[in-house]
Amino acid sequence: MILRVLFALLLLPFAGLIAAEKKAPPVPPGVDLTGTYAGRWSADEGDAAGEFELTLRRDDKAGWTAEATFTFGGARVPTAMKSVKVEAAKVVMVFDWRIQDAPGQSKISGELAGETLSGVYESNTSEGITHGKWTLKRAGAKR
Repeated sequence: MILRVLFALLLLPFAGLIAAEKKAPPVPPGVDLTGTYAGRWSADEGDAAGEFELTLRRDDKAGWTAEATFTFGGARVPTAMKSVKVEAAKVVMVFDWRIQDAPGQSKISGELAGETLSGVYESNTSEGITHGKWTLKRAGAKR
């Protein structure tokens, strides 16, 4: 009897740890960011805006890769992806671009909700730092 009580007392702290782990929010089931998205971006200040397209792929060996293009002043601007980070439904990317021989770099962060991937950006240009928002729908999703 005494051994049972001692055993139970020894296990009591571990029972709290197990219960705490069960309360932690799980990674959303079925979250998959792979695919092609299209939509718009807009600057927080001024009237700069345009189209934005993004394709996310996952490879078991290479991890996450992405391709992005956007329009500025009606011209299509290709990008060179520097980094892609995906955690559950959230994504953070950094890419370089050039507009009329002027280099720039953008960092975007966003989150998938249903078939909509949206977030914010920060761009570093020769004229300074700009901020804005973007919203994309997965290809094939109802707009």
